[in-house]
Amino acid sequence: MNSSENHFVHSFVKKPGEKIQVALRKFKGKFYVDLRLWFQQEPDKNFLPSRKGISFELEHLPEFRSGIEQLAKAAADLKNRSSQAPSGHWKQAERFNKPLQRPVK
Repeated sequence: MNSSENHFVHSFVKKPGEKIQVALRKFKGKFYVDLRLWFQQEPDKNFLPSRKGISFELEHLPEFRSGIEQLAKAAADLKNRSSQAPSGHWKQAERFNKPLQRPVK
């Protein structure tokens, strides 16, 4: 890697015209993990990096990985509990980033 070079690792579509990209970056001699939202200003144009994202030194990757593993387990547990709940009880939101809502009586 050059002194300021990105190495693409993974990306996925968030919604049309937006994707989340994971990259390994070297800057001023240090390696960083970069998770960033990329967007298109117009359809069929190149994706551009947004200011929305996080970047942290590579030495923190094991702790971040542990957090992601715990998050995946918690999401699976939440999904399992929601599917086993009686109808009309707490329901799972369409996406995990929305709070659970109690049914109105």
